[in-house]
Amino acid sequence: MFVFFLFLITGTEGCASDNDTENTAGLQRTWKFTGFVDAKADTMKTAEPQGPQCYILTLNEDSTFNGSTSTNQIAGKFKMSDQANDFRITQFGGTKINELQDGGRYVEAILDTYTYSLAKNELRLFYGKDFYLRFKPL
Repeated sequence: MFVFFLFLITGTEGCASDNDTENTAGLQRTWKFTGFVDAKADTMKTAEPQGPQCYILTLNEDSTFNGSTSTNQIAGKFKMSDQANDFRITQFGGTKINELQDGGRYVEAILDTYTYSLAKNELRLFYGKDFYLRFKPL
């Protein structure tokens, strides 16, 4: 009976660990923000200004992030749970130059993010029931 119980505990922990690594590995990379999506209305607004250095987000293995907005460099920490797809920014900082065009909206949405999905090489960070930030990998 003891051997069966030990096997059950070890087997359960092993499965959870494998799934966490696989899901986390897909998120931890550099992403380019492509737009604000309203899923209910089936619309996407491309963020302005556009440019190769605007709206970059790098998620690191140590639960830190860095990147850029419309005009600023950003960095901080995030917390996530693969099992529930929870994703929250726990620390946020960066340069303080006035954001241009959609920069302020982007920052507000990042700070309001509460869950994520990863499918078809696309990261979605949800900041409302029907609203998410759409990213593609770089």
